[in-house]
Formats: sequence, C-alpha cells, structure tokens
Amino acid sequence: MTATTSPSGQATASAILDTGLDAWHAFDKTSVSESSLYASATGAPQWLQYDFITGQSTINGYSLSNRTASPWYSSQAPVAWTFAGSNDGVAFVTLDTRSGVTWASGGLTKTYTLSATASYRIYRWTWTSMPSENAVVLTKVQLNP
Repeated sequence: MTATTSPSGQATASAILDTGLDAWHAFDKTSVSESSLYASATGAPQWLQYDFITGQSTINGYSLSNRTASPWYSSQAPVAWTFAGSNDGVAFVTLDTRSGVTWASGGLTKTYTLSATASYRIYRWTWTSMPSENAVVLTKVQLNP
C-alpha cells in the first residue's frame, strides 16, 4: 500500500501514536524496515484492520513483523491479541487468540496458522495487552492465503 486506500482495500486503526505511523504502513509489502512503521495509540485495547472492500478473501493465517531497532523491538512488539474476521465491520468472529508472546530479537516475522481456513471481507487484530512501551509498533503485517 502507498496510502490508506491505495492501491486497493483499506487499512485502518482505532488510533495511531503519531502522524506518519499510519495503519497502511503495516500493509505496504516492503521488507521489514524502520522507515515504514505502524504504531498503535497507547493503552489497550487498540485495533488494526484491513478491509478488502470488494469482497471476501480466503486466508489460512497471518504474519507479524516487529521493529529492527534495539531496544524497542521487544518493548513495542505485540504481546497479546485476538484476530477476527467480519463481513460487515460490526459482527466479528474470533479466528485466533494469542497471549504471552515474546520477541527475542529485532526484525523477526512470526507466522500464525489458523485452525481452519477463513473467508471474510475484513480482518482485525485487537491488541488486548500492551508491551512495556504501552504501544504496539510493527513493520509489516501480512494475511497469508
């Protein structure tokens, strides 16, 4: 992506930490880089979502990539969340739940496989517990077919 709705779909967040740390940066398909970051606002819960707009997309899982810069790679990485799907943006079905996640180094990509294939228009991560810096910062998020 190069903007919130470009070239297609829509990346949004409940709130961001600061200007320039927009939701679409998580979905820009660049390699893990400090030059393109998404940062949630502080305090849980906060959410990040991608809406395909034109219809459902089938996935088997997702990947999250943390920062490369020390010491923030672990203190700003997600530690607990739910991952859900929706076709209307109102009713969400929980597809995955994680807690106690740790990040041993920077530039890591963690891939999570769903227990069953999912097909929804909107996918949302809700950060249910914040890391020690009180905001989730990611370099890349990917929905895996």
